[in-house]
Amino acid sequence: MRYFPEPPPVIQSEDGRTISEYLYRQLLLLSGEQIYDLDKNGMSPDRVVDGMIRYANGTDWNPGSGEGMYIFFKNRWRFLTEISSDGYWEDYTADIGTAKPGLTNPPDFIAFRNGIVCAAFDDGTDEDVFVNFHIKHDFKEGSKIYPHCHWSPGNNTDTGTVRWGIEYSIAKGHQQEAFPATSTVYIEQAASTGTAYMHYIAETPTADALDSSSFEPDTVIMCRVFRDANHANDTFTGDAFLFQVDLHYQKSKVGTKNKRPDFNNDDFLEPPVGGISITGGTPTIS
Repeated sequence: MRYFPEPPPVIQSEDGRTISEYLYRQLLLLSGEQIYDLDKNGMSPDRVVDGMIRYANGTDWNPGSGEGMYIFFKNRWRFLTEISSDGYWEDYTADIGTAKPGLTNPPDFIAFRNGIVCAAFDDGTDEDVFVNFHIKHDFKEGSKIYPHCHWSPGNNTDTGTVRWGIEYSIAKGHQQEAFPATSTVYIEQAASTGTAYMHYIAETPTADALDSSSFEPDTVIMCRVFRDANHANDTFTGDAFLFQVDLHYQKSKVGTKNKRPDFNNDDFLEPPVGGISITGGTPTIS
C-alpha cells in the first residue's frame, strides 16, 4: 500500500511561511509524489499541494483549458501554457500623470483633448519627471529590456522628430549593490503621420536596450525622463505630450522559488528560520 501524507497542523511565521506547508512538501517528495512533472499526464495526481506543476493531455485529464502546463494554486489548477523557455512579452509601466515632477524644469500639465490634461514637454526646455521600476520575479534572466515612451503631438500636425532621454541607475536589492553613476539612453521618433492626437510609441532599438544579465528580482531601476529639446535632432515644433514610460520585458515563469536570494535554489519552499516556541498554548516561529 502506498503512503499518502496528510497535511500537518498549520504553524505560521510572521512573514507568512508555514512549517506545515514546508513539511507537507517534503513528505510528498518522500512518498514519491513529484512537485514537477513535465510529461503528459492523463489523470490528476492523487494528492495535490500548492506549487505542483503538471502537463495535462487535455483529453483524459482536462483541468479547464485543454492540453498544456498547469500549476495548482489556491485550490485549483491554473493554465500556464503561455509561459515557456522562450518567454513572452509584458510591460513594467510608469504613468507620467503620477510621476514625480522635476525640481527645476517640470513639464506643465495642460489640456490635451477636451477635459483631459497631460504632461506637455515644450520644444525649448529640457523638462523632466522621475519614475522608478521594480523588477518582478517572473522576468527571463538575461533577456533584453526595452524602454519606450507613449506620446502624442496633441492637436499639432508637425512631422518633426521628438528626442526623449531616459537617465537611469540600476541596483540589485537585498544589500547586494549600491546605485552607480547614471547612464542615459535616447529615443528619437518623428511624428511621421502628421495626424493630430496620434498615439506614438518610441522604443529603443535592440542595440540600446538594457541588458538584464546582471539583473535579478527586486532590482530597482531609477529613471529621470526628459525631452532633449535643445538637441539638434529634436525638430518637432510645439509641445510633445507624454503619457507613459514603460519597459518591455520577457517573462518565462510564474515567479521564483524563493522571495530573496538565492531566488532559484533547489528547495521549492524556503524552510522557516529560527525556533518554535509555545506561549499560552499557541505555537509561533521566532
